[in-house]
Order: sequence, then structure tokens, then C-alpha cells
Amino acid sequence: MTAIVTNKFKQFMLDKLKTDFLDSASNTYYMAIGRSEDWNASDDAPDFLVNDALQSLRNARDTRLALQSAKVIANFSYVIPRHDWIANTIYPAFSDAVANVPTNGYYVMTDENNVYICLQQGKDGGGESTRSTIKPTGTSVLPFDTSDGYVWKFLYNISSSDANKYVSTNFIPVAFIDSAVSYAQATESQQKDIQDDAAANHPKSIVGYEIVSNGAGTYPASSTQAVSIVGNGTGAAATATIDANGNIVKVTVDDSTNSDKNFGRDYDYANAVVAGGGTGTVRPIFSPPLGIGGDATQDLRALSAMFNVKLENDENDTILASNDFRQVSLMRNPKTPGGANFTTTTGLFLKKLVYSNLTGGTFQEDDTVTGATSGAKAFVDFSDNVNTKIWYHQNDSTGFTQFVNSETISNGSGVSAILLGSNFDSAADIDRFSGDLLYTDNRAAIDRNSQQTEDLKIVIRF
Repeated sequence: MTAIVTNKFKQFMLDKLKTDFLDSASNTYYMAIGRSEDWNASDDAPDFLVNDALQSLRNARDTRLALQSAKVIANFSYVIPRHDWIANTIYPAFSDAVANVPTNGYYVMTDENNVYICLQQGKDGGGESTRSTIKPTGTSVLPFDTSDGYVWKFLYNISSSDANKYVSTNFIPVAFIDSAVSYAQATESQQKDIQDDAAANHPKSIVGYEIVSNGAGTYPASSTQAVSIVGNGTGAAATATIDANGNIVKVTVDDSTNSDKNFGRDYDYANAVVAGGGTGTVRPIFSPPLGIGGDATQDLRALSAMFNVKLENDENDTILASNDFRQVSLMRNPKTPGGANFTTTTGLFLKKLVYSNLTGGTFQEDDTVTGATSGAKAFVDFSDNVNTKIWYHQNDSTGFTQFVNSETISNGSGVSAILLGSNFDSAADIDRFSGDLLYTDNRAAIDRNSQQTEDLKIVIRF
């Protein structure tokens, strides 16, 4: 029999990743970019549209050899698939029987960056699903009805700061606001109120009902029937709607006297019995332990995390700004060439050649330079012809022979210079073979320039 890795285990691993990331005293995470060379049919590396999910040792080594520069990661968030509220869409209600988020989602983000969870889907008189035509609004801790028959509950607002970091075409952020947090944003305090209300009033609640069997015409026609809840909790109440043929077509949670819903609390188990003498079967739908709103990461089944970095211009000459890159990697705890922990905000994996007596033009990015004496070859990642410097990398195709002092280097197109000085071949800032290479995304070429900012987002899915 096939073993199952549960969502609970995936969330456990996600929490471990977050703890490791936040342990800044022990760990530093970096976003690294690299590979200035084109993808082509002769490459052993996977096509840029197909990532090597397991990453063989060889592909990991090739990725390291192509690294250019890195920037420390300060932004981390759990994320979930993005589902915008769109008028005239049918949204499903939350269900405890669904392990993953449905394609159209049981939650939505509105244009105010508010996130709502659907607790009841609109139904017509025959029990058929209807479209959502009224946008959910408001930030009350209580669930609310809209005139199209839907029931929604506000969970949280995405602040402008978090939206800038974590909202993308496909994902939005989600978080649990811990009581130990000092609220830096008003949205955090607002969400904490939602959490506290859910945990205090509706932990382990029954938030909906699934019609397993409609009773096949055995109920009084065109009636409403009370639904009795039998279990180890208290307070849940619901009503069943019977159509003209004596079938159960809808079961709704009853309104309470304080504008809340009779979700009840403290149910580990329960069954629902519809009055009226029919043979239908209705199944209670249970909330997560803290109740809907008590922990949005549980309500919305967060199984992914996003790391975000913005590469701004040339980052004071520590991020290449005039060449392209085709790989984005996640690295943990890289070191300097001397073996110390690398903890600077940005840095280069590239070595540097210093030259003089430039003739025949200028060196250009993506040139291949060759040493006349040593026979060493290297790819040019960045050329500063004003200050007579070249930043370079080598790989299996160039070989790893080292350049020697005072030799002539040339690009094969008439441009040449002489390497000169005690630091003619300087070490990189970061040892490219150090640290843990946790993730690599292969992409089409992304061009950079000194006036450009790249917003890089890496999403890890469990």
C-alpha cells in the first residue's frame, strides 16, 4: 500500500524552514543569480523550461560554476494560490474533505487586498449552485451573508508592504499572527482580533453541512426542517430546505441572536439528523481546531513559502548590472574563499582580472578571453574598460587553468591587454562551492542594466 505524506507533515516541514530562516544567529539565506551563457541544444543542463527537480550532483556543480552574484534574503512568507474575487463566478464553500485548494478556490482576495473565506455557497430553489454577484466587503470578526446567497468571513488584509513583497500573479501571502509579535502593521493587529475571536468562540466548530443523500422524496414537500447535531460539542444548529419533491436541497447554519452563526464549539465528532422522517443523510463539516479565522494558514491550507529579494541597480557594484542571467538559486550559509561565514548583504562569486595596455577595442560581456602564456580561458561576465578590470568565471568548457601575471590576454577578435600587478587575479567575495544549494530555477535570459530593479520571488512548495 502506498504511504501518504500528509498535509500536516508538509506544514511541519514548512514551519521548520521558517524557524531555520529566522534563526539569523546561525543561518543566512541568499538569492543567487547566474549563468550568462545561452542555453543550447548541446548543453547537458536541462532546458530552461524544465527544472531538474532532484538536481543531480553534476547539475548542481554546473549551477555553482555559473554563479555570478548574490543578495541576502530578508523577506519570507507562507503563500497560497491567488484567487481574485470575480463577479459571476461560482465559488465552493470550505470543506474538510478537500485536501488541496480547488481550482477556483474557496477563498478570494478582493481589490482592497482583503481575503475572505466562503462558508456557504449560494443555491437556488432546486439546490443548484449560483454565481457570486456581490463582492464581499468589510472587516468584521463575524461571518456575513450577501444577497446572492453566499456566506463569507473576513480573515485578513494584505498590507501594502506585504503586497509589494509577496503578491504575484499566482500567489498571495498568508500568516498566523503570534501573540508574541509586536505589531508593526495595523493589519496584524486586525488579524489578531479575528484569530482571538475564532479561538474564543468557535474552536472545533461545525461551519457547514454536506448533503450526502437527499432523501429521495421522503420529506414533507416544500418545507424547512430542523437539523439536530449529536456529538461531543455544543451550540451547533442548522436548517434543511426541502423542495417540492421532498428532497433535501440545502442545509444552512442557523443565525445566532448576536448576528453570529450557530457554528457551535468543541466538536471532535458529530452527526447531523434532519427532522421530518425522511431518509436523507447530511454530514457536518468541521473547522480546523482554532475555528475558521483562528489560523489562516490552516484555514487556507498553506503548503508553500516565498522568498523575496529585489536587486536594485548595481547594488554598489556588487550585483552585475550589464549582463544577463538564466538561473536563480536559493543558497544557505555560503562562505568566503577563506572559509569564514559570508554575511555581507551582497557579493560576487566571480574572480577579477586587472589589466593594462588595452589595444584593438574593448572587452565585452560574454567574450571568451585566453591567456597567451598559460592557455587559460574564461567567460567575461562583466567588463569595466574604464578601470581596466574583467570579472570572469570558468567551467568545464573553458577548463580551469589559472592566468599568470604579465601575460597577454585576448578575446579572439583583435582585442588584447596585459595582466599586471600583484592583484592581477583577485579572489571572489563568495566561495561558489560553499553553502547549501537548496533550489534552482532555470529561466529564459533576463537582461540587467544599472537603472533596473529585478523583483525575484522563489516559491518552495511542499
